[in-house]
Amino acid sequence: MYLRFTAVAGRPARGIPAGLFQLAYRLEEEGALAAHEAEWLREVVGWFEKHLHAPRLESPGWKSGARGLLGASRPSPVRFWFKQEAREHVQRMQQVAVMLRHHDIGVRIVRSARPGRIVYEDEWQVGVVPFRDSPR
Repeated sequence: MYLRFTAVAGRPARGIPAGLFQLAYRLEEEGALAAHEAEWLREVVGWFEKHLHAPRLESPGWKSGARGLLGASRPSPVRFWFKQEAREHVQRMQQVAVMLRHHDIGVRIVRSARPGRIVYEDEWQVGVVPFRDSPR
């Protein structure tokens, strides 16, 4: 089973629900976060930078043929999902969701055993190109 956090509201790009960090940064830019919330957000982001690999196309784990998926003129079709084993990552994302809900931004957790064609995988996450019938 895989999990993905998405916002219910927000300005989705090309039909893709906005990510939680994207919305949290937007709140910070708009000055909507209290000082302690902005500080906490930086701590959470720092934790994720340390404990979750942000892959690039040439990173180990990309499956053959993945290079052609990301065109320079289009946003990436790859969506990242947490593995169910990523318990601490998921708990921290749930905390980000609580903060966003406090600011009237709805968040949903999508679960799927079949999120798409896996083009990247590491210990805590998979990168997939969604199937047409995949949950978003």
